[in-house]
Amino acid sequence: MNLHLNSSPASGSLVWKNSAWVSLPVFWGSLLLAVTYISGDSYWIDEGNAMAKAVQASLGGWWKALLTQGGSDSQMPVYMFYIWIWQKWAGNSEWFMRLSNLPFFILAACYLRRMPAVLLFVAVSPFTAYYLNELRPYAMQIAAGAVIWGSLVKLHQEGKGHVSFVVGLFMLCGSSLLGVIWVFCAVGFLVLSERKKLLSPQWLKLVFLSAPVFGLLGLFYLYTLMLGCGGASMGGNVLLSMAQVGYELIGAAGLGPGRIELREHPSSLKEYIVPIALLLIVTTASLIFSLRRICSTKATMKIFWHTSLCVAGVFIIFAILILAKDFRLLGRHCSPAVILMAVLFSFTISNAESNKKMRAASLMTGFFLSACLLFSSLQLRLSPRHKKDDYKGAASIAKKALRKGKNVYWLADAATAEIYSLNGDDPLLQKMGAWKKGDALKKNSLIIFSKPDIYDPTNAFPKAAKSQNYHITQKLQAFTVWED
Repeated sequence: MNLHLNSSPASGSLVWKNSAWVSLPVFWGSLLLAVTYISGDSYWIDEGNAMAKAVQASLGGWWKALLTQGGSDSQMPVYMFYIWIWQKWAGNSEWFMRLSNLPFFILAACYLRRMPAVLLFVAVSPFTAYYLNELRPYAMQIAAGAVIWGSLVKLHQEGKGHVSFVVGLFMLCGSSLLGVIWVFCAVGFLVLSERKKLLSPQWLKLVFLSAPVFGLLGLFYLYTLMLGCGGASMGGNVLLSMAQVGYELIGAAGLGPGRIELREHPSSLKEYIVPIALLLIVTTASLIFSLRRICSTKATMKIFWHTSLCVAGVFIIFAILILAKDFRLLGRHCSPAVILMAVLFSFTISNAESNKKMRAASLMTGFFLSACLLFSSLQLRLSPRHKKDDYKGAASIAKKALRKGKNVYWLADAATAEIYSLNGDDPLLQKMGAWKKGDALKKNSLIIFSKPDIYDPTNAFPKAAKSQNYHITQKLQAFTVWED
C-alpha cells in the first residue's frame, strides 16, 4: 500500500501516491459511512428554525422568512436557499432532509480521492459524523474546505484548480457569515504559497468575474447586520471556547456525555475521563509522528508554517469577537478545520519513514487513532445519550393533550413546534416560548418544558409549578412533561 507523501524539496508535492485498490475502497467506504451517519431523529431547535425557511411555498415567502425570522439563519443565504429547493421533493422527513448533506460529502470525497489517507480521517471523524446528521451548513463548510484543499494541491502540482478554488471560497462565503473568516485563511494561504503567480491571467480573470458575486454577498451580510440579525450572544470565554473547539475537533464528542447532559451538567465529563484520556494520548502520539514526518523536508515544513500562520489568524479574529462581542465560539464554527486535521493525522499512515520500527509504530498509531475516531462516530450515531432534542415526541404529547381539551404550556421553541403541526393559534395553547417571572398556571394543564437556561432563565418555573402541585410525569430527550 503506497500512501506516502511525495514531498521532495524539488516538488513539494501534496499528493499521496496511491493505487486504485487503495483509493476506491476508501472512497466507497467513506460514502457508506456517510449514509450510515444520517438518522431520522427529531429535529432540534436549530434544525427546526432552518425548516421554517425550507417549508415556505414560494421564493418570496422564503426570502421574507429569511429576513424576518432573524437569528444566525439569516446569515446563511446560499445554504438556506439550497435546503428550500431540497425540501420541495424531500418533504418534511427528517432523514430525507438531512440527506441533503450527502451531496456535500460526495463532493468532498471527489476532491480528496487522490489523497485516500486524508479522506479516511475525514470519513471517520466524529465531527463529520455529527454534522452530516444535522440540517445546518456545516457539512457544506467541510465540503468547501475539501474543495479548497484539493484545489490548492492541484494548483501546486499541475498549475490547475483556479476555478474550483474560487468555487470553494463561494461555498464558504455563502454558507454563513462566520464562514467568511475561513475564507481569509484560505486566501492567506494562497498568497503565501502562490504569491508569484497571483498576477497571472487566470487569476485576474477570475477575480474580475467573481468580484460582483462576492460583492453582493458582502452587501447582503451588511444588510442583515443592519437589521440586527445574527446568533444570540451567549457569553464567551476565550480559553473555554478553545477547549470546546479542541474537544470536538480531536473527535472526543462521541466518547463523552451527550451534548444536553454536558450543557446542563459540565461535571458529567468526569464520568467519561478514561476513554477521552485514551483518545488524547493516541492523538498526541499521532501528532508527534506527523510532526516528525512534516519536519523531515523543507517543503512540508513550509506548507505547515503557512497553514499554521493562517489558522492562527482565524483564531485571533474569533478571540477578538469573544472579547468584544460576547461571542460564543463552538466547534461547528471551525468546520473547515476538519480537513486540516485530517491532513495532519494522515501523515501517521504514510510509508515515508526510513526506520522500519518507526514506520510500523507510526502506522499502528495512525490506524488505532482512526479506529478510535470511528468508534466515537458510531457512538454519536447509535448511543441514546447522543440523541437530539425530542421535539417530535414532545409535540405529539402536546397535541394529544389539546385533543382532550387540556390547556398546554409549551416552554420550548415555537418554530420547531410548528414544524410538527403544533399550531400556536389553538386557544388551549396558553403559552409558547420562555417562562417569565410572574406568569400564571391554570389548573388541569400540561406543561412541556425544555432547556431551562433558554426557556426559564430566572429559574422561576419549577417553583411556580410545584406551588400548584405540578410534578414531572414524563421525560424525553431535553424535555420534561409536567402535570398536576
